[in-house]
Amino acid sequence: SGCQDDQTSADAYCDGTYQGAFTWALIKALREDVWNRTYVDLLGQIKANLRGYTQIPALTTTHASYLESWYMAREPAPLAPDDPNAVLGPRKALLIGINYVGTRFELRGCVNDIKTQRDMLVSQYGFSTNDMLVLTEDEPKQNWPYKQRIIEGMTWLVKNAKAGDTLYLAYSGHGSQMTDTTGTEPNGMSDCICPLDCDKPWPEHIILDTEIHKFVYDQLPEGVKLVCVFDSCHSGTIADLDISRAAAMPCALVPSAPENYIARRYLAPPASVSKPAETVGEGKAQVRSSGFRCVFGAREEYKGKEVWVFSGCQ
Repeated sequence: SGCQDDQTSADAYCDGTYQGAFTWALIKALREDVWNRTYVDLLGQIKANLRGYTQIPALTTTHASYLESWYMAREPAPLAPDDPNAVLGPRKALLIGINYVGTRFELRGCVNDIKTQRDMLVSQYGFSTNDMLVLTEDEPKQNWPYKQRIIEGMTWLVKNAKAGDTLYLAYSGHGSQMTDTTGTEPNGMSDCICPLDCDKPWPEHIILDTEIHKFVYDQLPEGVKLVCVFDSCHSGTIADLDISRAAAMPCALVPSAPENYIARRYLAPPASVSKPAETVGEGKAQVRSSGFRCVFGAREEYKGKEVWVFSGCQ
């Protein structure tokens, strides 16, 4: 994800293009190392690329050993043709970018984020555009990223998935929080992402973290690899997976990079759902000296699943 739960992910102007600062830092890190990095090393380089921004990128996964896996299973050295790992399994990607054009909370870089990631997946990681679903305002209207269409996309992504498949989910847009109604969130607030129709009543027109679990994580068979990239605010614990790693950097930094434009990818919730619930859940995370964070309440059924979630902030 692009930042911590209490931080904001930047919509910025980087290298002559409007884009998410986190997505820019991710692609830059991969390109500089010829597209080969372990997940945890990639996180560290993203952090270095974001120096000058206040957001702290985060990585969550389902098992500590997965932090040392190669990003998208791409080994530094080519595998022998007879190596079973040299044959790429089926790959699918759901790519969602929302600029909210013409609204008071318009952004500029989210659709560009998706175009960049689409090109990366095709050119470097064996994906085909035939196995991608792109939901942005640049697409035909039937693929505009309204809530219902995003949910349909999530269902499409995991449908018929089987061991050996690799799935990729990217979201660039506003994130937010609203009053928790489950009684499980320690701060009384639920994280959410904001579809194009989020100007209508909440929670009917936002997607809660629990809905992402319901439609994506809960549906994954064992042996399916899922990589998610959330470049939005309040995305750091949107996965609630077992192991979390944050790339520590001083929180007092101010945006000092030479971008001419910067905006927050945060949307304030309606007043009716803006206050924490009166009853809150038990604390779900404990920071350890190792830098890992073990999430209490992470579901036992996720133990056998291979999931990595990058967030632009913790």
